[in-house]
Amino acid sequence: MKKVWSGEVVEHESEFLSWHGFKSYPTPVQKPHPPILIGGTTTKTLQRVVSAADGWYAPSDSQELLTEKIGELKQMAALAGRSFESIDITTNWRIAVHPDALPELEDLGITRAVVLLGATGESDPKKAIDLIASRAGL
Repeated sequence: MKKVWSGEVVEHESEFLSWHGFKSYPTPVQKPHPPILIGGTTTKTLQRVVSAADGWYAPSDSQELLTEKIGELKQMAALAGRSFESIDITTNWRIAVHPDALPELEDLGITRAVVLLGATGESDPKKAIDLIASRAGL
């Protein structure tokens, strides 16, 4: 992806992809490229996050799993010589289920919480946005 986002002609040959003379437009506004997030919880996934990504899209199913996986990610980053703080962590905030979870997520090192409007329990989008803003202290 980084090659494609560069705006240069791309030559790439691999087991699954063969590009020759490929050029993609428009190029991203963000430089050098948009953040690369990798989601998942396997050991291999976390290794890829440490070695090749800007951030991790973490599970929101259980705080225990999230805490465990953040611990693993910290260890892997340290072993690879990468600062854990350089890894942006994103997760979903299930605001209707855990309306006051933001401080807990922040304490865990979560840098971005995504809220789907439908996850607020509100059918009116404006009310959903207002609810998110009030819970986030905005």
